[in-house]
Amino acid sequence: LFERCLDTVTSPQDFCESWYRCEHGFADLRRGNVEEWLAWGMFHKHDYENEMNHEERAELSDIVDRFEEACRKDPSCKHDDFRFPEGYNDKAILMKFSGEPVHHQH
Repeated sequence: LFERCLDTVTSPQDFCESWYRCEHGFADLRRGNVEEWLAWGMFHKHDYENEMNHEERAELSDIVDRFEEACRKDPSCKHDDFRFPEGYNDKAILMKFSGEPVHHQH
C-alpha cells in the first residue's frame, strides 16, 4: 500500500511537508515526526509509541527508511545520504484530520 501511495506523489518532500504546520517546513521534521505521520496514515494509530506492537514498529521503521530513500531520489533533495535527524520536533504540528477534535461555532 505504501509503495502504491508513494507512486502517486511527484515530490515526497512537498507531500510530507503539506501535512504539517511548522516554521521551516520539511527542514523542521525529525524521524519521530515522520514516524507519527506514517503511523497515523498507514496504521491509523494516533499514539504510535504506545499503540503499536513490535511487528508494527518494525514495519513502520522500514516504511520510514523507504520514504527517506524516496526523498533521496527527489531532484530537489540536495543530499545523496539524506536521513531524517533522530528525535521529535514538538513545534512541527501534524494535521491528523481523523484524530483532531472538531470545534463548533454558531
